[in-house]
Amino acid sequence: MVILSATAVPIFHRAKVYTAYQYLEQRFDAKTRALTSAIFLIQRGLAAGIGLYAPAVALSAVLGWSDRWITVLIGALVIAYTAGGGIKALTWADVQQMSMIFVALIASLFVVLHALPHNISFWTRCIWRGLPDV
Repeated sequence: MVILSATAVPIFHRAKVYTAYQYLEQRFDAKTRALTSAIFLIQRGLAAGIGLYAPAVALSAVLGWSDRWITVLIGALVIAYTAGGGIKALTWADVQQMSMIFVALIASLFVVLHALPHNISFWTRCIWRGLPDV
């Protein structure tokens, strides 16, 4: 994001546009803008589908239910939560999710460091002496 802010934002500012799609239309034509918009929407749709289906596969293995029904159930819950709570609910969910990610990352670091064999020290082996030869 820092690199984009340093490179793309000044270009957009000079071109007096607010989005990359406006820039592409101004630089090339409306067909280019439509094509890149369509590619982006397809990519986001596929990403959302994977985001719904991946936990459904895991839950279907645990619960023994059909993964398709679980996908529909998760999708319905997401739509209800989004429609009912609006942007405040989504923002608060993102804050909670990011907090859990950070806690899990820190916990994982401690577990990995604790699980190292006793004859290997993270600080002396990897940091000060370099990685071992393979």
